This record gives sequence, C-alpha cells and structure tokens, in this order.
Amino acid sequence: PSEATPQAPSTGASEMLRTTRGISQYWVDPGIDEVRLYDELTALGIEAQLYPHRDRVDIEIDALGVGIDLKSYASPETLGHHFKRGLGGLEHYEHRWVVIPDWRQQATPSYLDRLRSAMERTDAQCMTVSGALDHAASMKARNA
Repeated sequence: PSEATPQAPSTGASEMLRTTRGISQYWVDPGIDEVRLYDELTALGIEAQLYPHRDRVDIEIDALGVGIDLKSYASPETLGHHFKRGLGGLEHYEHRWVVIPDWRQQATPSYLDRLRSAMERTDAQCMTVSGALDHAASMKARNA
C-alpha cells in the first residue's frame, strides 16, 4: 500500500495578516536589516547585542563602545531632523552610528551627505550597513 505524502496545512486568506505601510516601513523592513547586520557582525567574531537595554539602540558592540541605530527613511532630511532634535539611546555610547541600508544609498547616492547636512551635528557618524561592518572590523583589529 502506498502512503500519502504529508502536506503542510493550508492557510486560508482569512488566516493571513499583513502589516500596514507604516508598520512595514518603520518596524519590519528596518528590523530585517538590523538582524542581518547583527548576524554579519557576529560572523566576523564581533560580540554584539541586538536590542540591548530594552531597545535603547538597535545593536550594541559593548567592547568597542558602539551604539548603532539603523534607520530606513525615504527622506534623508526627515531622518536628519529626527536626530537633530536628539540622539535618543545613542547618547549612552562613545561611538554613535546612524546606519542606513546599502540599498537606500544605492537608490539615492546623495543620501548620506543629505542626512549629515540635515542632522547638523558632529557627535554621530552616518554610514551604510557595509560601512558599519568595515568600520567595526577595523576597530576590532585596532583593539586586538
């Protein structure tokens, strides 16, 4: 007698949920990049913590004194004005990194320059995810 191949239970449309544009834009999409950055940092042997101190920042690299806040705003000016008002949890760190996804910089090559200009502050560094990985690896090598 032949056995039927087990099938995954089907999910009907009434059981599926979709986030709103705002939730997706400000929570889900950046969260994917945050987890990816965290995974890549740990793969480099950098001890990092995701959402430390009840989400003070997105990623903390305690040994290097780094706090990372990863954002994905369509407008660098809107994001810059957010940080112009205050750095939030980044205030607790010696090295304060505002990080944007690489794809955001590729889509708008002037993004980082416009972000820095709108922030009007020099106590935080702005960079892409790949730039953050490079910078963290360099800091780790200097401190080794």
